[in-house]
Amino acid sequence: MRAKFPLKMTLLFCVFWLSAQAQLTTVRPASVQSSSASVTDGANAFDASTTTKATLGSVSGTLVKFLEVQFASDVPVNTPLYIQLEADPSTNFLGGLLGGALGNFLNGVINFATIGTQTVGVQAKTDTGTNVYNATASSSYGTDELRVVTNGQGKHFIRLTLNNTYRRLRITNTVTTGVLGGGAAKLLDVYDIHYVTGATTGCSTAAFTSYDAYNVLGLANTTLANPQNAIDNNLTTYSNLSLGTLTVGEWVEQTIYFQGTASVTDKFNLRVQVPPALLAANLIQGITVTTYGVNGAATYTTNLNTLLGLPVNAQVLGLLQNNQIATLQIAPNAIVNRITIRFNALVALSTAPALRIYEVNKSNFDLAATGAGTYYVGSTPTLGTTITNTTCTGSTYSYAWTLDGGDGTVLGTGATFTPPTTTTGTFTYNVTAIDNTWGTRKMASVQIIVVAVPPTAGSLNNIVIECTDVPVTNLTLTGNVGGVVRWEKADNPAFTNKTNINVTTTFLTPAQMNITTTPAYFRAVVTQNGYPEVVTTTGGVVSKKETTWDGSAWSNGTPDIGTTIYFTGNYSVAANLNGCRAYVSNNAVVTIPSGHTLHLNKSLHVAAGSSFSLENEAHLLQDTSAEANTGNITVTRASSNLFRLDYTLWSSPVTGQNLKAFSPLTVNDRFYEYGFNATANEEQYLPINPLTTSFANAKGYLIRMPNDLPGVTGYNTGTGTTQHIGVFTGAVHNGTVTTPLSTISERYTAVGNPFPSAINVHDFFTANSSVIQSGSALYFWRKKNNWNATSYATLTWDTYTYNHALNGNAGEEQYGGMQWDSYFNDSDEANWTINIGQGFLIQTSTTAGANPVATFNTAMRRGNVHNNQFFRTAQDEDQKSRIWLSLQGAGMATQAALVYSSTATMDIDYGRDARALLGGTSNLWSILGEEKLVVQARPSFVNTDVVPMGYNVDAAGEYSIVLHNADGVFEQGQEIFIKDNLLGTITSISEGEGYTFTSPAGEFTSRFEVVYVTDALGTNQPELANMVMVYQNNGAINITSGTATMNGVTIYDVRGRKLYEQTGINATQTSINNLNAAQQVLIVEIDTVNGKVSKKIVY
Repeated sequence: MRAKFPLKMTLLFCVFWLSAQAQLTTVRPASVQSSSASVTDGANAFDASTTTKATLGSVSGTLVKFLEVQFASDVPVNTPLYIQLEADPSTNFLGGLLGGALGNFLNGVINFATIGTQTVGVQAKTDTGTNVYNATASSSYGTDELRVVTNGQGKHFIRLTLNNTYRRLRITNTVTTGVLGGGAAKLLDVYDIHYVTGATTGCSTAAFTSYDAYNVLGLANTTLANPQNAIDNNLTTYSNLSLGTLTVGEWVEQTIYFQGTASVTDKFNLRVQVPPALLAANLIQGITVTTYGVNGAATYTTNLNTLLGLPVNAQVLGLLQNNQIATLQIAPNAIVNRITIRFNALVALSTAPALRIYEVNKSNFDLAATGAGTYYVGSTPTLGTTITNTTCTGSTYSYAWTLDGGDGTVLGTGATFTPPTTTTGTFTYNVTAIDNTWGTRKMASVQIIVVAVPPTAGSLNNIVIECTDVPVTNLTLTGNVGGVVRWEKADNPAFTNKTNINVTTTFLTPAQMNITTTPAYFRAVVTQNGYPEVVTTTGGVVSKKETTWDGSAWSNGTPDIGTTIYFTGNYSVAANLNGCRAYVSNNAVVTIPSGHTLHLNKSLHVAAGSSFSLENEAHLLQDTSAEANTGNITVTRASSNLFRLDYTLWSSPVTGQNLKAFSPLTVNDRFYEYGFNATANEEQYLPINPLTTSFANAKGYLIRMPNDLPGVTGYNTGTGTTQHIGVFTGAVHNGTVTTPLSTISERYTAVGNPFPSAINVHDFFTANSSVIQSGSALYFWRKKNNWNATSYATLTWDTYTYNHALNGNAGEEQYGGMQWDSYFNDSDEANWTINIGQGFLIQTSTTAGANPVATFNTAMRRGNVHNNQFFRTAQDEDQKSRIWLSLQGAGMATQAALVYSSTATMDIDYGRDARALLGGTSNLWSILGEEKLVVQARPSFVNTDVVPMGYNVDAAGEYSIVLHNADGVFEQGQEIFIKDNLLGTITSISEGEGYTFTSPAGEFTSRFEVVYVTDALGTNQPELANMVMVYQNNGAINITSGTATMNGVTIYDVRGRKLYEQTGINATQTSINNLNAAQQVLIVEIDTVNGKVSKKIVY
């Protein structure tokens, strides 16, 4: 029984079939030249239809029937001509002739010897009828000139190839008588006659096939089944060539025919399956492939063993060994019009192995694998494919990637493939691409080398030291591949004098860096996998942030608060400047212009021969005191405009400044310090020797203006003003500065701002809350020298009040403290500051302990605050409402203020309530219990509030209580009234006119109240005696009767003698001048509509 071989191998030939058809021309006969009787429809043999036919009938031994046709021109030499025909089915005549010699043997021996058979004859003639070829016997078939072939559909054709030209073709149908008797009539049907010209340049399937055998007498089981399947353009069907039980030297073969003119570049493919037994017996060289040209000569021959190209084609070999279909390609490099596949018997076989041919076609493409190279372990290389020189259009491809030398496992099925890179080594990957239409198979290889990953040094961050001597962050290595074996440090980027740091972490701590000088250079040393060491080349520089002013420009840009500043040239730029430290050297002269600030995080150093100066209203601000300043600075401070003999309370921003040197034109006995005079048993300003005294830290000194400044217009006459330009020179104060506080008598101490920058008022109050008495304000010496006015302006947490003399020269009122009014009362309280050089008084708390000190610290310091520069821009959550009242008269004015705040109480609030320092000719205050307050802070405003007010005046006369300023609810329409309890009146002062009244000399604590609604007035009228006031002023007797109209006035001496009488007054005020009376006690009788009352006065 024939062995079955279900596994397959394929040899495949491809060209573009559609393109090939477009290049070919089919030529058919032009006419019927002649035909015999019993030939019907002769023209159907060349009507280009394969369903119509011409029929040649014949009777055995009696008649030969023929059909002769003629072409329009000669058939070219060696051009295959094809005649599609079918003989009588009873003879299988054409099926037998399809087998060449084997068919001739079977037809001749069997058919002719037994039952007779049908013979088809072919004659070729010139256009004149001369024979050039004549074949009338079956033995003529099976030659290069004449064969019976089949197409992919199993139709039979006679293939005629002559080396002569011809124009006419005669086909004959003859029936002979067999040994057993005559034959019946046999028909011959002719469907088509044609030949093809032109070239095939694309992919194509073979058009026809035939088979043959050798030593047929030994063919016991030789078969060739379904030969048409090798050219049916179906990759799953096959022809089957079986040797049977052959002896050595026998063979069976199948020939494949292509139409059209071929090209020497054509490549052909066989898709076949070979019995594994032949492979095992090493007999595949017995399967040969031979190609033939148009003249019938062999142009190329090979065998399967050579085609496999071992060991290169081991993958295909593996397919064959597994009985699978494989595809091999031949490239004859010659013109080919047919291919013969022969199955030779190299040894005697007891079995019947079969060769399966699935497809033979013409097609090609070139395949290249890309991505070869060296890759690191863990990388992801991409291997790819490139298909070029394809002869087929529209093809798609399938892929299979395998490892060369592996077990054949398919690792990937895409056009690209990412191989593993987990281990080192050299790896070859094979990729097979298959044309999904034509079955063409190509393989390419690509080699990769996987190596261990070499070290990568990575990079380091740079560290810029900002205002510290050592780094505060780590030096960190990033992007490295491999481990750190050590670090290296040098003082130059070339590392010519490097030292090793035996640290293997990817960072260095500040301690490990051990920075002593800058810049310092570091690098990490990295290695792995046995590679040489590599070092970082990026980063690793540790340097200070610094810049130098050389007199014209900064070397490293304008500094910021983290930058160390070096001044080596003169500097006076009108701009704020920030820095970490500042060094002045090289005889540089550094001047900070007025209105600007040098803000340092740390220290200032002024070398000998160099200088550092602050102009008036320039500030030096330092954030910390961890470092000592070195060298001296000069601070210039201009006073307010002052008159001759005016005083200023000064404080020094430096140490070592002598008092006399500070104000050399002031007479020596007009320098004072504030203290306790044991002799007088009171606190007062005590003279101090300026020649031997220097400013103590944070202490205030009262210094008078010079007696004589002839160069200042009006100064010596008391009408002109000038500024005292004080110059402080010494070591600058920084950090925390303290000064002792008084604990005796009234416990007042003159202190002062000790810094070359302003200090914040609120911060000062906060820092000294344990030592400043509740109810104490900051008391500033007023500027205008006038004994009639109180000596101090008052500043609390909430407000500022001042005093000044009236009725002097035009504009002089501003010198009593008015010049600060706008700054304090129209700006945000949180920004209030005390300027450089400013002294002031505070009262020590009774609970401050034995040795209290006032404290000034860095947190209080402010820069860029100059007089009235900061105005109110925002309100805090505590919405205050404030009023400032001014008592005016007798050539002076004095202020008191009320503050309504959600954070205030009805007790004495620290830093907010201010006791009145009574002095001068008049004072105004509010009353809280027994306290007289020049500033009183009260809880949130309610309009039913009533505030008792007190005042004192040294002289009887007419005075006014005027609303100086107001904010909060009072800016929004809330009226303010003065209630006069003496007269029983209520008067609004909100419109600015004030309330005018007459008053005798003395202190009065119950006459006035501030109210906010008229309902707050009582209805009881005061007694007549309380309503009437009599006082003497400059020789005149002034009488006021309140609300009671006066009828007349009579004056008596103490003995009862009438000295004066006036009637018909009809007014509530009158004045009596030029009374002729000696200095004595007088009795004044006032007659009013409400009755009479008598008053005593000293005249």
